Order: sequence, then structure tokens, then C-alpha cells
Amino acid sequence: MTNKNYISFYKSCLFVRGFKNTIICDLQRNRYFRIDNSIAAILEAIDNISLSSFLDSVDQNFRDEFNSLIDLLLSENIIFMHTETSCFKELDIYYKTNRQINNAIIDLDVENLTLVPGMVDQLTKLNAVAIQFRSFNNLTESETISLLNYTIPKIRFVELITMFNDEKSVIAILKKLDTQRSINLTFHSAPFNKVVTYLNKKANVINDSIKSELYCGNVSTNMFNINIETFMEAYKHNTCLNRKIAIDVDGNIKNCPSMLHSYGNIKDTTLQEALEHPDFKKYWYIHKDQIEVCKDCEFRYICTDCRAYIEDPHNLYSKPLKCGYNPYTCEWEEWSTNPLKQKAIEYYGMQELVKDNETKA
Repeated sequence: MTNKNYISFYKSCLFVRGFKNTIICDLQRNRYFRIDNSIAAILEAIDNISLSSFLDSVDQNFRDEFNSLIDLLLSENIIFMHTETSCFKELDIYYKTNRQINNAIIDLDVENLTLVPGMVDQLTKLNAVAIQFRSFNNLTESETISLLNYTIPKIRFVELITMFNDEKSVIAILKKLDTQRSINLTFHSAPFNKVVTYLNKKANVINDSIKSELYCGNVSTNMFNINIETFMEAYKHNTCLNRKIAIDVDGNIKNCPSMLHSYGNIKDTTLQEALEHPDFKKYWYIHKDQIEVCKDCEFRYICTDCRAYIEDPHNLYSKPLKCGYNPYTCEWEEWSTNPLKQKAIEYYGMQELVKDNETKA
């Protein structure tokens, strides 16, 4: 390393400061690095300055440590060296889309299965790019295959979550899927966890139970979305509900199946009519910088946000109920055992869900 060179951060690597820690989000490589705020403050100042100037500003006792940190950032392609000072264009993080709807959740029941083609056709007209189908019970092989083969040619991303029957049935479904496109299949309530494959197709079999919409809204590091589109959207929009529409098992049109308010029923109201309701889009613009606790969290732009289940059901800007992270201590805990969340758990009737979590633990 030569001290004559200048240091710059790649513009796809952005700092997000929390109460105690900062993360550097690498939106090109879909990853993040977490550092202490005091370290972040120093690193933010080195952009486009010479390495020698930077090291001169660092206390002599910490120069070796910062030299090692610079080497690490270089090796991880977070920063790069160049020969002279120059101006690099900042990343445009303004969220733009022409789609009326990005994605939809359709909860399936025996009575609304026949309505699925009409729902899919309406979503196609709204330019939706993703649909998640959920069934808390067991769909037959023919129902599953018919549903998927109708939807896949029309919608770019398709996910189905349904109850597990047996492995033979899963393989039969994979065999009969008429597609080369990647889809996401999950079979829940199985006695084991396994990835079942047939040729280039696969399905996830999990022993987690998904018994109702109450099982939605979890927050964990496994669910972080570290990409430029989510990051841009998170600045001014709700990353769960923005441009989402949902139909619950009774056909009610909602922002999310877990939410109470509906804007009509699919049997007598079109999705376009529901969208035009003056209150439908109010949740789209509730973002993490407005939400209590979340606004102090370093993960706020890569984390999803549930407004259906919140710690204070009477405060729309309350923290998601199913988040166990504390940005003030930087520790994760099991959300369902937190005594401060028990009133909300009772309010939403989640006692059975909590018991399931305790059994698995």
C-alpha cells in the first residue's frame, strides 16, 4: 500500500447509522458490514482524501489498527485507491416505479380457488410482478398444478406456501409444472426439513407450521433484503406494504391479509376499485425513519416492516411486534418472551403461535 494514493468508497457502499452501531451496506454485492459509530465517523471522513492525510489525522496509538481496517476494506472491495482527487457521482437513491402494484398476497381457501384466475388477470393488468399464494391447509396435486401453471406465464415471480402432504406428492407436482422459470415452493407443517428436487426444479419442505395469517410479520437477519431497490424504497416508503395488495381467505381486499380493514370483496369489487379508495395507500408512505425504535436502528433500510402486528396496537408508528432486536444494546432476543410484548400478544390472539415457538425452542 502506498501513502500517495487517494481513498474512495464505492458509491454502492452506503453508511446507515443507528443509535450505537453503523452498517455499511454494499448494495452491489448484497451484503453489509457492522461497525461502531465512532469508527464509522472516522471512515466517513476519508472519502476522496489521501491515505497519508488520513493516517496523519489518526492517533498514533491507533494507526496500526486503522491500517488493518483499510486493508480489510480494500480486500472486501468496499473502498478503492486512485492516484488523484476526483469527483465521483453519488448513487441516486430516489425510488421510481410506474407500476400500480408491485406484489400481492392471496390466501387460498376451497371457496376462493375458482376465483384465482380472475384475480391473476386483474393483477396482470395492474402490472404486478410478484404473487405469493398461501394455503394454511392442504391443496390437492391437481389444484396446485392448475394454480401454478395458470399463474406462472403471466406473473414474473410466483411463490406458493402450502401444507405438506408427503414427499411423493411434492415430486409429482414438480414433475408436472410446465415451466423453466424459477419459482418458490414451500410446503409447511412437515415432519422434517428438506429440499426436494426434480431435474432443475426444487421445493422447500419445512417443519414450521403456518396455520393462519397470524404467523406473518417476523423480523430476523435471515429476512434482510440487501439490494438497491429495497434500500431506495425504504427511504420514503413502507417496504412491506408499499404497492402491495392482498386478498384474504374470505375474499376481502386488504393491504395485507393480517390487517383488519378491507376495501371490498373480490366477489363484487375489482382490485382497481379497491386501489382507488382514499385510505388504501396511507400505509405505503409509513417508513422506518418515522417508526419508534426503528428510526434508531442501523438495519432500518434493509429490514421489512409489519404494520399489522405492532407493539402498541393503538399507535400506527409503533415498532413491529415480532422484532427482537434492540438497537440501544445491539442485542437480539426472542420477541415472544419479552414481558413488554405480552399485552400485544394477547390483543392479537397469538397465544397459540407463541406456544408453537416455545415447543420448537
